[in-house]
Amino acid sequence: NEEVRQAAEIARQVGLPVKMVWTREEDMLQSRPRAMGVNRFSATLGPNGLPEAMVVRTVADLVGIWRTGRGRQLLPYAVPNEYHDFHKLTSHIGWHYLRGVWYGLFGFAVESFVDEMAHAGGWDPLEYRIELTKHLPDDQLVLNQLKEKAGFTTDLPRGEGMGVALHQEAMTMCAACSTVTVSRRGQLRVEKMVWSVNPGHVLNPLVATEQVESATIYELSSVLRTGLDIRNGRVMN
Repeated sequence: NEEVRQAAEIARQVGLPVKMVWTREEDMLQSRPRAMGVNRFSATLGPNGLPEAMVVRTVADLVGIWRTGRGRQLLPYAVPNEYHDFHKLTSHIGWHYLRGVWYGLFGFAVESFVDEMAHAGGWDPLEYRIELTKHLPDDQLVLNQLKEKAGFTTDLPRGEGMGVALHQEAMTMCAACSTVTVSRRGQLRVEKMVWSVNPGHVLNPLVATEQVESATIYELSSVLRTGLDIRNGRVMN
């Protein structure tokens, strides 16, 4: 870690043990952003609107995801023919997993493309996901519970919208539904989030609740409020 090396170097120069505490600004400047990447999806849909073949191409600074089979796990939907192509990106900017490991990079991309396929195939986005995961009982459980609890619909007035997503991490199935509004001036507001989560046996319900709530705030902050100012290969903000 950078702080360990810095403290060791200062201690070596002064010849005494040191206790070093970074300021908040220094701490944030040393933080590493989530790995960058580009995904390209293409698919062929059958007469029923369901995918018959899919090609996934990814360029990212993540080592061994496809080699270890992780990439395939990120696409649980039933597609008869799939081709996954991964290219390693070498970047001069240091990166880290930022809570979600590789799921933060691929989850949004996968779910966005599933929405595109549902729209092109004339399907309701939630029903589309339910249809494509009939072979996965855990996915069916969270999706059907979300359908029951969230009241998802595409029949909404102008300026309002609802979105759904499905993903898995650490053997935990997660389905989510967001309700958003956009003002006449283009201001986006997230009005409501509904989660259906199946982690298996829950030892501490409070910790499980805190994990979901904090993940929601963490990622909404990343999407709506934050950004990176990179100068000369260094994160400035």
